[in-house]
Amino acid sequence: MENKQLLEQLSALEVHSEPEKVSCRDLTAPEGYPILSVKRVSSRFGAAIAVDIVMPGGETAVTFLPHRFVNKLTDLQIEQLNKGGFRLRCSGMTGRSINVKIY
Repeated sequence: MENKQLLEQLSALEVHSEPEKVSCRDLTAPEGYPILSVKRVSSRFGAAIAVDIVMPGGETAVTFLPHRFVNKLTDLQIEQLNKGGFRLRCSGMTGRSINVKIY
């Protein structure tokens, strides 16, 4: 019986799927996207803010906020965002800059 349970657990680990990465500029649904979590990360481009969101179909995805958020978003603000109830969406572009609305 224990072997069967172990095999089931190992089978669940067989295929690993990362959440889809979505560009902020593609997040334009008027109702926005629920924020699951916000965290500071290191990427190949340097420090970044990663946001896990819920897509319209219910699947999760990750997006990275524009670089201007890295030094402006405080740890306290990130903590507040992680408490839930916030949404994110792209409200347009200004030149090459993505306008991101968090509400």
